[in-house]
Amino acid sequence: MKSRSDPKTIARILEATSFGATKAELMVKLPSLTNSQLRRIFAELVDKDYLRPDPSENGRYVTTHKGLLFLKKFNGSEK
Repeated sequence: MKSRSDPKTIARILEATSFGATKAELMVKLPSLTNSQLRRIFAELVDKDYLRPDPSENGRYVTTHKGLLFLKKFNGSEK
């Protein structure tokens, strides 16, 4: 699946979910995204295995190891 989302937006979401976050919490942290944009990007990130639902907390998502690798690569390319 080819990414249609801006890498900077993906990085912001992955950083915000690194310790777990709900979609509602992300809407507050990332007010530039609409609800439909966030739903689309979340589906893309879960499909790519960058995010996963947190099994211990209903409604929360956490960044996966693969997502953390993306962040590391992204942050390295920003320097």
